[in-house]
Amino acid sequence: SPESLAGLNALNAAFLAAINQRRRCFLSSTMLPTADGDALTLRACVPSFRPRFPQIGQCLEDVEGAVLAGD
Repeated sequence: SPESLAGLNALNAAFLAAINQRRRCFLSSTMLPTADGDALTLRACVPSFRPRFPQIGQCLEDVEGAVLAGD
């Protein structure tokens, strides 16, 4: 089921792929321990202390697009 840890990990992996395939922003992932096992967790890295708002906006658009495509 999607609510199982394996299901959520698969959902997050698909979400990550959908965001990164647009090639405007790139998220990465890591495995974090939980009571049920390791959880695939998405993360963003902003390599500048002064990110440009248009680029952050594009990344948020890509995240939103991935969410809406998954509905």
